[in-house]
Amino acid sequence: MAYLITAEDYNLIQLKSHKRYVRIDLLNSKYQVVDSLESDIFDGSITIDATSDLRRSCTLSVVIKDKNFDIDEGGRIWLDKRIQIYIGEENPRTKDIVWWNMGIFIINNPERVYNSQTNTLTINGLDLMSLLTGDRNGYIPDMTVVVPINSNITQAIQDTIVQMGKIGKYALDNIGQVTPYELKFESGTTVYEIISQLRDLYYTWQIYFDIDGTFRFNRIPNGLDDSVVFDFTQLTTGLITSISSTTDFSNIKNSVKVYGRVLEDGSQVESELQDKDPNSPFRIEGTIGEIWLPLIQDDNIINQEQCDDRCKYELILHSRFNDSINIQCIPIPFLDVNQKIRVENPDGKIEDYLIQTINIPLSVDQQMSMECIKVYAEIK
Repeated sequence: MAYLITAEDYNLIQLKSHKRYVRIDLLNSKYQVVDSLESDIFDGSITIDATSDLRRSCTLSVVIKDKNFDIDEGGRIWLDKRIQIYIGEENPRTKDIVWWNMGIFIINNPERVYNSQTNTLTINGLDLMSLLTGDRNGYIPDMTVVVPINSNITQAIQDTIVQMGKIGKYALDNIGQVTPYELKFESGTTVYEIISQLRDLYYTWQIYFDIDGTFRFNRIPNGLDDSVVFDFTQLTTGLITSISSTTDFSNIKNSVKVYGRVLEDGSQVESELQDKDPNSPFRIEGTIGEIWLPLIQDDNIINQEQCDDRCKYELILHSRFNDSINIQCIPIPFLDVNQKIRVENPDGKIEDYLIQTINIPLSVDQQMSMECIKVYAEIK
């Protein structure tokens, strides 16, 4: 569930002077807190990427203060541990610390450095999807997995993550579609490969783990009907230090055509879309005219719904995603990707954007960066 931003959050983020903290909860394999560390971190960052199934990653360096930081069985750092990171802000009036959850990570590549001046541990944190990709776990046993034709896609994903991935927390939206053909996976395949192929039957859907460690399957939001989560234009304190826009002209394509498989009766599904939004700078009726994406031929597409979905996805990717801005600002820990914000863009216009990526430092003296795409009407 998305975090609900409070009035206190708004007030704390606008303080002229910030007293920040970082807390790491060490979790066991059942996600129970077994230890907690505060103020032992001197460097690191967290990256969140809405365009990746492995949504979250982090790096952090902690100061070693006791031998329990040894990298071995029974120590704080081992294969059975997870870390949940929180960033805190002290309320100067109450002296209480407000903690914001930044996600749960798998410990990877721990490195301890010790000499007469240094005694630190550096950790890379992997997204929980690594439990399904084979990076930490996820390979299916010596067996062939078959997903029959006409299987409910949502149910097939649920069965896979529960029975083979051993995932206990999940929230799956009903896609309302079935598998158009049989899918077969041989031994050596990962759970992630199975669920990603099921997801890719309809490209406008996504799989990911949220900040609370819940596996989610839902449609990629366009932000159109979503509420504005954070409005930079209503703040009394300026948090943005710089804002810029860049456009990759070579990636812009405003006309897309997709062909599916040639069926046994000789017919072939096809779909075609153009960017005709009058508000889009990349519309075909605008100054740039029509720019075609190379023709897409995909034999995995065998019905019209799949074809239309893939066509819509490609047009969004090559037109809407290019109308973007980069924001450098004071760290705002409670923001997440796929949330809608309101900001005055480099052209001086107040517009709504959907957050695509976030990089937030764990040290107190660095800037947070966000890549955001402009919110447009849904492509139909």
